[in-house]
Amino acid sequence: MIYINNKSVPPNAKWLTKAKDLTDALKACEDNDARCEIIDKNYRVWKLLKETLKKMSYGKCWYSEARELYSHYHVDHFRPKKKALDIDNNDQGGYWWLTFDWENYRLMGSVGNSKKGDYFPVKRHKANSPAEPLIDEVYYFLDPTNKEEVKLLNFEETGKVIPTAKEDTANWSYTRAKETIEWYDLNFEDLKEERKRIWRTTVDEILETQYLIDEHEATQSIAIEAKIFAKFEDFRKKIAPCMELSATYRSCLRASGFDWAQRIIEEAIDPKTYCNEYLN
Repeated sequence: MIYINNKSVPPNAKWLTKAKDLTDALKACEDNDARCEIIDKNYRVWKLLKETLKKMSYGKCWYSEARELYSHYHVDHFRPKKKALDIDNNDQGGYWWLTFDWENYRLMGSVGNSKKGDYFPVKRHKANSPAEPLIDEVYYFLDPTNKEEVKLLNFEETGKVIPTAKEDTANWSYTRAKETIEWYDLNFEDLKEERKRIWRTTVDEILETQYLIDEHEATQSIAIEAKIFAKFEDFRKKIAPCMELSATYRSCLRASGFDWAQRIIEEAIDPKTYCNEYLN
């Protein structure tokens, strides 16, 4: 999971007008059956934004960072529209008023979305109407549109995604990461195997780079220095936001302990330099 700026590509005016009209119609309904009828009849509305959501992530699933490994894409409602199941799988009421709110949409592979379904546990201050503030909700799932929350996931050389925080059921950050990994199926076997492969090959590349650095320090060779810079540039490409599973490359570089690897991670990677094929 990496940060996605979900406000970077807003829908066109026609879509926004349609969404507002439908939201107004939902708010005017007197019962839930009438709301469900409007939602069911207009499911194509949020599907129209699939290509827009793909642009925001360079065609990657927002949660797994995969393109094909995690199956075909769904437009997921981060806060479910009809039902919202709590930690005990009891329905606490869906967020019907967010059905046509494009900022509630996330692009997700079908593997994760099929498992998650309507599960959206909230620990405190669950909003049950448009009048109640969403900002007060204390919810379990990590959100890829939040810069800080994506930092709560890390990776191992085995390919597993793990909580960044140490295992402790009293640790809220650990609990949130654990719930997200489980319910979004982020350790889906194909994903795990690909991350493992990436980690293994990246370790080899890191060690090759360090060998060149050590050699250059001993001999001060311009030719070796050029090879080092080429290696650095290759790592920058691997951690660019358009690269599939870029967070795994980042974790591997960080785990190496080398100062030069940490400096590359901390650089601002310009998508215009490394992601031209995905930019329109």
